[in-house]
Amino acid sequence: IATDVVSGGEIFAASKAGFSSSMMFFHGNNKTDAEIEYALKSDVGYFVVDNREELDEVAA
Repeated sequence: IATDVVSGGEIFAASKAGFSSSMMFFHGNNKTDAEIEYALKSDVGYFVVDNREELDEVAA
C-alpha cells in the first residue's frame, strides 16, 4: 500500500503507522531543505519535485 506525504511530520507519522517509506510519494509545495534531507534519510521512495532547484537538491 502506498501513501502520499507532504511534510516531514507526515513522513514520520506514516512511518509510525506502518507505511513503508519506499512506498511514500513526497508531494508538497515549498518543501524545506530540512524536509527534503529528512525524506532522503528516511528512504522515501518517490519525490514530486516542484522546480529545477528542488530537482537538483534531490538528485545531489
